[in-house]
Amino acid sequence: MPCSIIIPTKNRPAGLSNAVASAIEALPPGGEIIVVDDGCRIPAAEVLAQYVRPALRVVINPGPNGPSGARNHGVDQAQQPIIFFLDDDDALMPDYCRKILEMIPGLPKTVGCGFSACWITSPGQPNRYQGPRQASGVLGPDTPLDKRLTGLGTGFWIRRALFLTVGSLDPKLRVNEDTEFSLRLSAAGVQPYYCSEPGVMINGDPGRDGKDSGSITRSAHAAARAAGFEYILRKHDDFLQDHGEFRRKFMLRILKYRSRARKVEGWGTFCASLRPSFENRLIRAIGWMWLRLSIALRNLRSPAIRPD
Repeated sequence: MPCSIIIPTKNRPAGLSNAVASAIEALPPGGEIIVVDDGCRIPAAEVLAQYVRPALRVVINPGPNGPSGARNHGVDQAQQPIIFFLDDDDALMPDYCRKILEMIPGLPKTVGCGFSACWITSPGQPNRYQGPRQASGVLGPDTPLDKRLTGLGTGFWIRRALFLTVGSLDPKLRVNEDTEFSLRLSAAGVQPYYCSEPGVMINGDPGRDGKDSGSITRSAHAAARAAGFEYILRKHDDFLQDHGEFRRKFMLRILKYRSRARKVEGWGTFCASLRPSFENRLIRAIGWMWLRLSIALRNLRSPAIRPD
């Protein structure tokens, strides 16, 4: 069973070269590698000129831009039944794709996707294992919801037909799009397979997300994260009624990022958009007070920097 390895890329030429080199080594016979150029300053085709071969294609994302749009375009271009996603500054382990493809025919029909543990590499630090400390296997409905969700950079694979049936990645999201997609898969009854053997080496360099030490950049990033989580919670409000613990964790995450962004406005409107319940009313009141207090304390420690 052949596969397509999809690598969306945006302005990471050195990382992209390493990612593609790892994909070439990991690619099983009959497979393909699709690099999606999402508006790179240095065209991905130029960066990868040394890797010209029939199994490698570079395509231009016509839009919408962003991680969701780029990955969706890659899947549209794919010609194989199994899709692997790889970030443009990470690396696949050499035997990962082959092992997964050999295992897929024996999985239950309810399993349509999967992910793996990872190695995290950071400059000057030993490699660190990341992933649930449990044996490889199917994560069924008895597995807590948050253990069934994953990022698309964690050795994630999916049947192409399922990806298209569930509806692709939400282009409205530029952050947390993988969380929303994982929730949609769970809501559809799809069970993931977890591989405890690391399938990918993740670059743990703190600069990989384009973050910066300036307060304005940090604040904007936190605001975007909060808005993404709020959008996801509204979108999946009905499904999450049966997953109260997960929903409460999500709300706490929203409060954390709103505090970092020093953003109180809109909190009441967001809470009112969710299904009415005593719990939501309580969270709305407590969250409003906590935000006011935490933001006041943040301002005392480090006053917000505002653009002129």
